[in-house]
Amino acid sequence: MKKVIIIDDSEMILNDVSRKLQEAGFKVITINKGLGASQLILSEEPDLIILDVKMPALSGDELLSILKDTMDPPPPVILFSDLEASELQQISSKYNTPYLTKSDRALLVNKVRELVG
Repeated sequence: MKKVIIIDDSEMILNDVSRKLQEAGFKVITINKGLGASQLILSEEPDLIILDVKMPALSGDELLSILKDTMDPPPPVILFSDLEASELQQISSKYNTPYLTKSDRALLVNKVRELVG
């Protein structure tokens, strides 16, 4: 069973996305803040990370930079945010990682399957 970590400061998003991925057969671990997420990622060794970009204290952009610097290679990441698609695309290009807006949540399970099977 493939393992996915969801990092988002919205409990509603964590619950909704977690439920959808579990129903699709994935093992899901959630964390509601960027702080502490890198330690969780290192200990759990997920197959994929779904990462909110806008979070207090440590943004998804900052966390992704830390992961790129400390893991070789880091697990695949899907940026997942309510930012405008153009803003997400800039961050996505910077880190060469896919993105989805939260309004495209229905596409998330297929995107996860595409990246990890």
